[in-house]
Amino acid sequence: MIALLKRIKAIIVLIINSVEHIEYIFRYGHVGILSSIKKPIRVVGGKHIFVGNKTTILNGIRIEAIEKWNGKKYSPEIRIGNNVNFGQNCHVTCANKIIVGNGVSVMPQVLITDIEHEYIADKTLLETGLEVGAVEIGDYTVIGMGTRILGSRGVKIGRNVIVGTNSIIKSNIPDNSIAYGNPLKIVRRSEDGRSKIVEKNS
Repeated sequence: MIALLKRIKAIIVLIINSVEHIEYIFRYGHVGILSSIKKPIRVVGGKHIFVGNKTTILNGIRIEAIEKWNGKKYSPEIRIGNNVNFGQNCHVTCANKIIVGNGVSVMPQVLITDIEHEYIADKTLLETGLEVGAVEIGDYTVIGMGTRILGSRGVKIGRNVIVGTNSIIKSNIPDNSIAYGNPLKIVRRSEDGRSKIVEKNS
């Protein structure tokens, strides 16, 4: 009886996953096998969003590929690799390109954006243009909870990087580094396993 119940449960899970993937086909550019995007979720420009295999995106994410803003057209591309994990309530906004590598872990409440709103006196943000860059996050990097990645001038985060909680990132971080804070401090791992602070970025 127990074995039968397990088989029935497995079949139900398979059916649910199949229904989800039918939705993914119509909503996104691509979602790979064994990947899951949990609701509730806000999606804009889904055809420009590509998700790899065995990736989990938890509930509350707001993921937006901006095709047009204040009369100007954009060609956004959001690519999320294989074996990636996004925590709850993250926000991803793209008007050009955001690339998240394989094996990346993004903790809850992280912002990743390649845009910045222009400021013009006596106008609302909805009336102004966008400054647009690009963001790339290397394989096996960990982005700490509450971090803000502001890529309007271009940001590249290397492989095997650990970013501390509530950090503000506006510039590049090299491979095999630990980065944290605001202003950001970068600690480069040396070959002998010791670390030292090597630079500061505002």
